[in-house]
Amino acid sequence: MPINDADLANYKEFTSLKKNGLQTWVAVRGLSFNDRGTATEHAPSDMVSTSANRATFIQSPVRFINANGFKGADIDWEYPNEAKRGGRPDQDADNLVLLMKETYAAFGGRYVGILALEPDY
Repeated sequence: MPINDADLANYKEFTSLKKNGLQTWVAVRGLSFNDRGTATEHAPSDMVSTSANRATFIQSPVRFINANGFKGADIDWEYPNEAKRGGRPDQDADNLVLLMKETYAAFGGRYVGILALEPDY
């Protein structure tokens, strides 16, 4: 889901710029998503906590990429494992590995995926 619904009209225009090897990607999530006290504080950990949750999440960027012509997705999970940022240290690392394996399988070579991680300091 875009932060601003008005952006939806711009995605196809943006992806139509692909020329001379230029790739267009969509970024999933962002910096303040895990901030304490927000409604989304635990969302990343919840998203990867079960096979069903991971499958639901993975289908979202697949649909979005298909609908808008992107080449891939950058999954930006700030602060996995960090309890102060809504993470679950006993689960996140293993579940993140599963998420990336399942994402790779779902993309099936049609799309590219990368993962951006940042430790809390």
